[in-house]
Amino acid sequence: MARPTKAKAMERLGSVLNKIPELQRLQRDTPSFERWRRNAAVAITNTFDGESGHIAEFKNIQFSLPLYVSGTPESEFQAVYLRGLESAASVLESMLEEIEEYWEEDEESSEVADSGVETLSGTNKVFVIHGHDESARETVARFLEKMRLEPVILHERPNIGRTIIEKFEDYADVKFAVVLLTPDDAEALEACRA
Repeated sequence: MARPTKAKAMERLGSVLNKIPELQRLQRDTPSFERWRRNAAVAITNTFDGESGHIAEFKNIQFSLPLYVSGTPESEFQAVYLRGLESAASVLESMLEEIEEYWEEDEESSEVADSGVETLSGTNKVFVIHGHDESARETVARFLEKMRLEPVILHERPNIGRTIIEKFEDYADVKFAVVLLTPDDAEALEACRA
């Protein structure tokens, strides 16, 4: 199994990390949590090419009480679940920092720079501004990648404790954007005007 590019690894783990706030609003042991936990384990395993240390660190996080005693209040179970999610966020943020700090830049990015493909901004990054239509967003992102451009989709980038403005500033080294306006977004705009 080959290690993913730096950008793909950041995107993959950032996506897992960004789902934690939603899980914190749910009760423990929901199907959404179980799906997230499995997806997180798969993402970590595939990101770090099966290196056991990273996945072991994630799997050691306690999301439930290790011992069940009759009469234990539900609030204690929920508290352990929430602490587990906080630990998971911390571990994922550390993994993202590791990738950012120690992984080499992607070969593909260097190839674009060396291939004679010129961009007006000196970067191959393009903001993708989108609404709720995930299919349209993914189609445009994959098209941009085929054009050897890097789509910047803010919600896929790790928050790492930043506000939306700080996050925007961190990824603002672009000169182009693609804005997707799909029928559901047009309806929302009309509703706002009314």
